[in-house]
Amino acid sequence: MRPGTLALLLMCLSALTIPVGDAFAKEIQRTTEMGPAPVILARFLLGAAVFLPLSVAFGQAPLLTPRFLAAQALRGLCVAGGITGMVNAVGHAPLADVFGAFFIAPAAATLLAWALLRERVTRLDLLSLGFGLVGVLLVTRPSAEMNPGLLWALFGGLSYGAFNAATRWSAPLGRPLGQLAGQLVFGCALALPFGAAEIGLAGEAPWLLIGSGLSSALANLFLVMAYARERAAVLAPLIYLQLPSAALLGWAAFGDLPDLFAAAGLALIVFAGLGLRLLAPRR
Repeated sequence: MRPGTLALLLMCLSALTIPVGDAFAKEIQRTTEMGPAPVILARFLLGAAVFLPLSVAFGQAPLLTPRFLAAQALRGLCVAGGITGMVNAVGHAPLADVFGAFFIAPAAATLLAWALLRERVTRLDLLSLGFGLVGVLLVTRPSAEMNPGLLWALFGGLSYGAFNAATRWSAPLGRPLGQLAGQLVFGCALALPFGAAEIGLAGEAPWLLIGSGLSSALANLFLVMAYARERAAVLAPLIYLQLPSAALLGWAAFGDLPDLFAAAGLALIVFAGLGLRLLAPRR
């Protein structure tokens, strides 16, 4: 399989897996007394407990060079912002609406990669982003009454866009498992002061926390592997595929069904994220 094709497949898997972790987080806050902070900390702790030993076992342990550690600190900060935004958002708004606001992320990732990493942005990249944004507007249909959850989702989307650009920048610095483990360790350090006091509440929903943490970590592993093979401008529009996944999970788990406009928007998002890449020739 060509590296570019494999990168698209890995990014699709990442985009479809991320909403699973957030659906678990929504269910935790809906059925227990746990707030966002211990959920965020538990996600990082569980991910680090699984993937740090795996990185050592497969010879991909995090490097101790200053540049590698700085890159993982930056990625950990960005992903902590993304997870914080989304965990807070799903406690206040339906899953599909949250991901609709979250989808400032592809545009942020593409612009940062263009401005800071000097990556080229093609007409196809811009077309894919444009179609995706139109689809998001059909789903969310913004109004003057802004739900606080959507503001959290907007913050999460900006953070996640920066995380994507930082992941592309750091891709040559280490192997995927080592980068993921380093990111999770730094995320733990950032989340510990906020969630440690309530971490004892984890016993209220241990399996939901495990599902949330492992889903999030696995999605980020797919993302690291994808960015090692392809430009950010090519992969960023595939972030839009998180919205159909979120809509399906929202219907299956919480009974939230998209209306006609939202269904049309979901179809357009799938076309923007994947259809254009399959139909148009890639140079």
